[in-house]
Amino acid sequence: MPKSKRNVKISLTKVKKKVNKKEMKDLKLLEIKKMIQIPNVYVYVLDIRTYSNNNLKVAIEHFKPNGKFFIGKNKLMKLALGINENNEVKPNMSKISELLIGNRILLITKDGPLSVLKFFNEFQPEEYIKHGNISPQDITLKCGEVLNVPVSMQKDLQKRKLNFDIVDQKIILKENKVLAEKDKLITLENSKILRMLNMKIAFFDIAVLGYWYLDKFVSLMN
Repeated sequence: MPKSKRNVKISLTKVKKKVNKKEMKDLKLLEIKKMIQIPNVYVYVLDIRTYSNNNLKVAIEHFKPNGKFFIGKNKLMKLALGINENNEVKPNMSKISELLIGNRILLITKDGPLSVLKFFNEFQPEEYIKHGNISPQDITLKCGEVLNVPVSMQKDLQKRKLNFDIVDQKIILKENKVLAEKDKLITLENSKILRMLNMKIAFFDIAVLGYWYLDKFVSLMN
């Protein structure tokens, strides 16, 4: 016997509309513009030099009560602030836009420069160094050194051109291997080896380049 249509349940759950890229851009633009209008707010330009996502999240959480980071889409952030004196949202705001190049971000907050500078000067946990960064020290693996990695990683080490033997389930280098030279750039392969060996030689580093406050711009670049 066929089921009665009265027994059929109809879901009335509202389907959440997917936000497209243009809508996302518009929302971000609007959010920046709204935050700029908050009385006594500071707008900082930060240069991200060395970071990991985990440590960046710590910084974001630290400033969350009084402000917000804006990361990525420099063109969009410039558009929100104004790119020159003719279209800047507030006097001298375009000077912030001029600094928004490369790997730089915004921090809009009510926290003053003393507390912001103090945080970034003190919060410098160890990081894995990334390729293209300058090494702060010399690191050379010596011939005969036992690497503190499992034998299962031997294929990965061979890909990175490390010459070694396996003796008693230990990886022993057959020749010296220079991984880093002080004040020189780290190569992609060497940065991967350092990570595999759990060697952190860099530090979380975000520099405050300048800030805008009450229609004035202050540069902190030397």
